Amino acid sequence: MNWTQKTPRRLGGLISATLIVATLVAPGCASRPDGLEAPYRQFYYNLKTDEERAAYLKLDNSNRQALLKADGLWELWTELPDEEREAAIAGQVELGFHEFTVFMAWGPPADTRGTRDERYDTYLKCTRGRAMNHYVQNRRDCRGAASEVQVVVRDQVVVAIETPKQ
Repeated sequence: MNWTQKTPRRLGGLISATLIVATLVAPGCASRPDGLEAPYRQFYYNLKTDEERAAYLKLDNSNRQALLKADGLWELWTELPDEEREAAIAGQVELGFHEFTVFMAWGPPADTRGTRDERYDTYLKCTRGRAMNHYVQNRRDCRGAASEVQVVVRDQVVVAIETPKQ
């Protein structure tokens, strides 16, 4: 399965329907994303809408995993090498990692340019305040300053990580 077929923008349909059903069946077990275990916390930050995130928090881990399996994302996660999964949980990205690792480590990019074969993803990292060192999709989520990190992905592999001059 190609990772680019599972971009964060496409997580809506199946996940939304499954979340509605699972929320009605499963008791809640996390009231905040910080209460989620890894890697479920990383998946949470990549859900498309506030409604999906709220429903996801109410699921237990087995229902979260079933949801992610149904959308093919759990398979992408388990296919990553152990080193990359550990780095993603720690929020770290290195050259040579799969692009799905970046998705799990930093969430969806704030901006994407390029083609399917070579993309330039811009990530925003908060540099002050409560969200310091977290990656966000919008500068206002930092409530302060943010720095840009550009990740170049070629054939689904990270080939460059650059910090443009601010």
